[in-house]
Amino acid sequence: MLSRHLIILPLRNSKLCKRALLLTLLFSLSLVSGFAPVVSQEYVSQQIDAAATIDPIVAEAEVNSFLENQQYAKMATYVDAVTDPALQDKLKEIVYQKLYGDEQMLFPIADCKGRYMYKNVLDEQIISTVFSFASLFSDGLARVEKDGQYGYIDPSGELVIPLQFDNAWDFSGGVARVKKDGKYGFINLSGKMVAPLQFDNAGPFSEEMAEVEKDGQWGYINITGDMVIQPQFENAMSFSEGLARVKKDGQWGFINSSGNVMIPFQFDGAWDFSQGLAEVKKDEKWGFINAAGEMAIPFQFDRVGSFYEGLARAKKDDQWGFINTSGDVAILFQFNDAFFFITGWDR
Repeated sequence: MLSRHLIILPLRNSKLCKRALLLTLLFSLSLVSGFAPVVSQEYVSQQIDAAATIDPIVAEAEVNSFLENQQYAKMATYVDAVTDPALQDKLKEIVYQKLYGDEQMLFPIADCKGRYMYKNVLDEQIISTVFSFASLFSDGLARVEKDGQYGYIDPSGELVIPLQFDNAWDFSGGVARVKKDGKYGFINLSGKMVAPLQFDNAGPFSEEMAEVEKDGQWGYINITGDMVIQPQFENAMSFSEGLARVKKDGQWGFINSSGNVMIPFQFDGAWDFSQGLAEVKKDEKWGFINAAGEMAIPFQFDRVGSFYEGLARAKKDDQWGFINTSGDVAILFQFNDAFFFITGWDR
């Protein structure tokens, strides 16, 4: 699943801006469904011209095809291009039923003036209050911002945790990170502090642990706010697949949830484990290790990315390609840039 952030499309043309609400709403569907590719303004314009007069049977077949092939961005653009309101509502209902059945879902939508509101998939405004910022719902609550202060609302729009924080993040596992007066802490779903505002910096919870900084040193707290790994590292990152990368004396290594060093501090750079492998850097070259700290793919790449769906992007001789978990080249080095695979697609 991709991180749940609102996507604001760069629609500057006034004709397109009038349709931005609907397009952003449908594009949000692609985000929470797990894949959000990019569509260009040229493609948007083509679809608006092509769909001015369209046969309803053809339109339904086209939308179903987009859904089946998980081409959500193109689907959103196509539906937005339909000028017949009745047909457009019918197509949106197809999308809604296909993706979510009868479940009511709300999406934060930014209009052309940057005002945020909440709408459902039928483009109906459900929460009347307008915010300066609004997020997707997570654990039943959504963070919102007004007049520079953050709080949380429930699906009815009621402010259940007051606007009181200088910054805030989404709930995950019943806990959210918040910031006030330069200090970080964590709250539960009722707004009660589970870890006081005492940290100089903090990361999100992952595998029931969160990295926190105090007096220039990083450690970890558990979900109840107890410091389970004392601050002792120069830097620390989230746990992934049972291990977390930490930095000491300028070198990176990996610890387990008890704070034991499982992979010694020996790397110039490191990243999180994904699909059993973690990218590590030494002498300006990147490779991959397994959870035992053994070299799985030798140091040979200028840059790499994490593994997704069995493939990782890698750069060699100024060209990007993709390798598999054995280190074999799966897609030749031929691209100026590359990202990662989600549901079989790369951007």
